[in-house]
Amino acid sequence: MRTLILIFFILFSNLSSQVDKSSKIIEKVKENFDLIQDYSAQVKIKVDFPDAVIPEINARIYYKKPDKIKVDSDNFLIIPKQSIKFAPDAIFQKNFTSFLTDETELDKVKHFTIRIIPEDQSGGEFITIFVNSKNYTIKKISVLSARTGKVDIEFFYKLIENRFWLPERIEAFLETKGIRFSRLRKMQKENQEQSENKSENKIGKLTIEYFNFAVNKGLDDSIFNESSERKEK
Repeated sequence: MRTLILIFFILFSNLSSQVDKSSKIIEKVKENFDLIQDYSAQVKIKVDFPDAVIPEINARIYYKKPDKIKVDSDNFLIIPKQSIKFAPDAIFQKNFTSFLTDETELDKVKHFTIRIIPEDQSGGEFITIFVNSKNYTIKKISVLSARTGKVDIEFFYKLIENRFWLPERIEAFLETKGIRFSRLRKMQKENQEQSENKSENKIGKLTIEYFNFAVNKGLDDSIFNESSERKEK
């Protein structure tokens, strides 16, 4: 019995330690983004989905904490606005449990691997993030969801004004099962053969490049008024 109690105590202590370590790492990630109150940037969006030809999109994005976002583009009909909002703290806004599961080397830099399990499991969602041990930015996010399948996102950063870590490029790979193209202005490829198995999962790629960041300029709330946005075509 004493042996079982000892084993349980060791296992519990180790688990508690991993939870504590992951919480401290996540706090440092939040501190990075806490420096940013608002930003605007030009974006170039490339979408490569099976069975669809989608033209490259150029737009300007405006973001203000906590959740204001506007996209200014004549032909922005590809993806929801939230998809190009860079706000890494969004995954920490709901209650969750986190564990430090591993440490791995990416681009010759040690990264912490943290598993995040939301308390609300109605969507059957599990998240894994890889955090850079030098600047505490999120290098990769992997999301496994019962509803939307798997999404893998990789971030490539640059330091703006020697203070703000913001992306110069984001690459996302996602299963197209369940993705709805009803709002897309797309052209089907000529002579494309229809898939024999329509339920088969296919992988799509989304690339977002960011240019000309302007950070903490005090964006006025009027910028985000619905009436000021262009209507979708």
